[in-house]
Amino acid sequence: MPTSEVRILMNSSDVYVLPSTSDEGWGVVLNEAMSEGCAVIGSTGAGASRILIKEGETGLLFPTGNANALADRLEYLARNPDKRDEMGRNAAKYIREVWSPKTGAERLVALVNGLLGRSAMPEYEDGPCSRAKIWI
Repeated sequence: MPTSEVRILMNSSDVYVLPSTSDEGWGVVLNEAMSEGCAVIGSTGAGASRILIKEGETGLLFPTGNANALADRLEYLARNPDKRDEMGRNAAKYIREVWSPKTGAERLVALVNGLLGRSAMPEYEDGPCSRAKIWI
């Protein structure tokens, strides 16, 4: 399906689920769903979920492979449309303000300049070029 059609479907949806395992790596589709204003539910196994989802703010997490936990989160969003809509708005804002391609490019240039000694080394709390969080 062309990306443009995927975006249209996401834009007309309220919730997106990323049930991927750690085999997924990142899972850029989560970025896309969030940018379209979907409330997202992601498994803890997918890299994007652990980084992009701020529990209860930009989405919900569930333990990889735990269908009951996923069902609980889906039911929560179905029973709480105001919270679901708020998470969708927060998700879109977070992607737009923190994870945008423009922000990523600007931070990469600043990081390279820092590594080359042309400027101070930048430190970012969140988003592109921030320190990686390690989960075991």
